[in-house]
Amino acid sequence: MKEIELIKKAIEKIISDKQFGKCFIWRSQSFSRRIRIDIFNCFDLIIYSQYGIIYLVQITTLTNLSARRKKILNYFGLTPPPPHSEIWAWDKNKNEFKIEKL
Repeated sequence: MKEIELIKKAIEKIISDKQFGKCFIWRSQSFSRRIRIDIFNCFDLIIYSQYGIIYLVQITTLTNLSARRKKILNYFGLTPPPPHSEIWAWDKNKNEFKIEKL
């Protein structure tokens, strides 16, 4: 599944999930069909929930989960990633996201 389709599925989940309530979602920017710039070079979405919590979310497939985890942890180096940093990995067999908190 293409990244843009996964991001759309994630946004649908966020909108329907009561964990976030009413929220503001900011997506990473697309400059063309091939070029997409991640937020902080790691994340696809920033979610600001009505409860004042900011989530940083990387969207990927289940097969790329470990590579994305490594990319985020390498980006932050010795400092831990910000609170509420998550990787949402799409499992095509279960047709749902596996959410890993960093």
